[in-house]
Amino acid sequence: MALPDTMNEHLLTQELEKRETRYRTILSSVQDIVFTLDKAQRCTGVYGQWLERHHLAPEDFLGRSVQDIFGEEDSLAHREASEKAFRGESVVYEWSILVNGERRYFQISLSPIKNEEGSIEEVVGVGRDITDLKEAEEFYQKLLDGIPYPASLINRERRILAQNKATESFAGSKVGDICWLSFHGTDTLSASQKLELEKSGVLPPDAHCLYCRGDEALERQEAIVEEVELKGRILETGWVPLGSDIYLHYSIDITKYKEVERELRKERDLAQKYLDTADVIFLILNPQAEVTLLNRKGAEVLGYAQEELVGKNWFDVCVPTRVQEEVKNAFARLMAGENETVGHIENPVVTRSGEERLIAWHNALLRDDENCIVAVLSAGIDITESRKMEEELRYLNFHDKLTGVHSRNFLEKEIERLDIATQLPISVIMVDVNGLKLVNDTYGHERGDELLRCAAQVLKASCREQDVIARFGGDEFVILLPETSWKEAQKVCQKIRSKAKGVFVEEVPLSLALGLATKESREESLTEVLRRAEGEMYRQKLAETRSSRSAIINALLNTLETKSYETQLHTQRMQKVGLAIAERIQLPDTEVNRLKLAIMLHDIGKITLPEEILKKTGPLLPEEWELIKKHSESGYRIVRATPEFAHVAEEIWSHHEWWDGSGYPRGLEKEEIPLLARIIALADAYEVMRYGRPYKKAMSQEEIVAELKRSAGTQFDPELVEVLLLLIQLEKTNSDCL
Repeated sequence: MALPDTMNEHLLTQELEKRETRYRTILSSVQDIVFTLDKAQRCTGVYGQWLERHHLAPEDFLGRSVQDIFGEEDSLAHREASEKAFRGESVVYEWSILVNGERRYFQISLSPIKNEEGSIEEVVGVGRDITDLKEAEEFYQKLLDGIPYPASLINRERRILAQNKATESFAGSKVGDICWLSFHGTDTLSASQKLELEKSGVLPPDAHCLYCRGDEALERQEAIVEEVELKGRILETGWVPLGSDIYLHYSIDITKYKEVERELRKERDLAQKYLDTADVIFLILNPQAEVTLLNRKGAEVLGYAQEELVGKNWFDVCVPTRVQEEVKNAFARLMAGENETVGHIENPVVTRSGEERLIAWHNALLRDDENCIVAVLSAGIDITESRKMEEELRYLNFHDKLTGVHSRNFLEKEIERLDIATQLPISVIMVDVNGLKLVNDTYGHERGDELLRCAAQVLKASCREQDVIARFGGDEFVILLPETSWKEAQKVCQKIRSKAKGVFVEEVPLSLALGLATKESREESLTEVLRRAEGEMYRQKLAETRSSRSAIINALLNTLETKSYETQLHTQRMQKVGLAIAERIQLPDTEVNRLKLAIMLHDIGKITLPEEILKKTGPLLPEEWELIKKHSESGYRIVRATPEFAHVAEEIWSHHEWWDGSGYPRGLEKEEIPLLARIIALADAYEVMRYGRPYKKAMSQEEIVAELKRSAGTQFDPELVEVLLLLIQLEKTNSDCL
């Protein structure tokens, strides 16, 4: 029976050895260091890959105390922890020792090993080399301590791994605390969470910080920065990932900065308001010619929104292509400090619509603290319209606005300039437009202006480019012909007369009176030559006036015949009746001649009326009748403008007055009406009644007599009616008196 027991014991021993070998193998493969100590604190076992990494063997430790291995000073912390473990406590502590001349840091965990009776025979320890972690912590701690504002290292559990003094001072936190609880307290907890915390002293697992974005920063692996209000302060708070599980959390108190920023913003907004209300363009360009500021006025002028131009290159967007290179070069020299004088300049800008505007700029260089040029501030005024007005005023000062030729002011300056020997001989032509007053009175000043423009065109077409043509007065022009003899100037006069032929305004022919004089010696002034030309012109005008006026009157009468029923035959028949009456009442020859002229011109005022009214066959509208009633006054003005016809103006004005005062235009009655006007009225009415009109058939002798008797004493002079009735009676006896 003893053999089987011996065999069992042997097998058991083998199994124990196998297991021990297996355990040793397992322990030796552990990355950390595992060791056992006896009650004398001698090492009874040591295992782990750490020994191999640091070229150590178990024999270096077995049977030796920590004091023997590492010395008195380094073994002190270990002895105290080991004593606690042999008293039955589990101990965790940090320990630093010299290993191969290098100090290494360990986190040691000691636990007591009890026998079957419950007595402690050994202590087992596990040591983790935390040297690299310690160095990292030291690095991060130095980093944190170098930050002047609160900063801390935090893990995913929101535990503070390290913090600087500013954090401790600001939040009252300690390493190991939950960060947000230190910063915010229980303010972010719900009522139930606060109650649970008070009862258990343990933070509820679902509690979290409303403000923290650390997890988000770790997930995104990028820094997150935002502003947070905390305890009445404004903080710039950041979460910066430092690997996959730790992030740097910092908070910068920017309350004062924000207050300053608000004040600066107020000042900026106020300044912007001033800039925007100013009726001046304000523009700032940086060294790259990019717009950094443009006020509302500038945006309005350019047709852009302010934000559309900020950041854009000024020259590429707002300067016309034709001047871009020039302006760019000037700007480059300015920014390089080559040209310190940046006063008043003018240059065009182009708007969004493509329109060019002329801007007057006043510029100032902006410099930094080191006196380097950093920008150009320009204040600009849109002078487009004022410049146009200046140019127009300058043009008007030296040009006649109506005709486009030069003005008298310009002529006087040219007389001074040209009155020198090198311009000899110099000829002067004085030109007068005949019949201007007659055209003005007949057709109105618009037609008179057109007559002047036609005259100016004729003069320009007849002269050379170097000749000076100027309007001298109402109907007068002066032409200066430098280096032109009298004979050459005479050819110019002939050219003017030739070109004026066939030129008409309405039905009025253009008629010009010319006077020529030439300066051939230095002694005579050009002003005196001008006077001689004027005298010559007036002499010619006197010689040609009667014929030119007659030509105008005849043209008017021919036109009137074309546009109305006032034919030459009608005038001849009226004259026959009028002269018969004049003979019966024994008018003097001078009055007979006036009567003939007055009858010829009696309806000349109708030249101013529209043809559609003059030839209308139906009844006239009230407004048309009012126009008709004005023709006698128009005729009065026309003949008054012509001296040789002016002596019948009163008769033409009055030939539609009635004996009883109900006529027009002045309501004269009886003998207030000139005798010749009464004769004209009677002759005109008789001719219409006897011969009719397209819109009115002729009347019989009996009807005419009845109408004359009915109108005697109302429309017509009763005595003159008696004379006409007698003439009608005589005509029945084969007398051709009417």
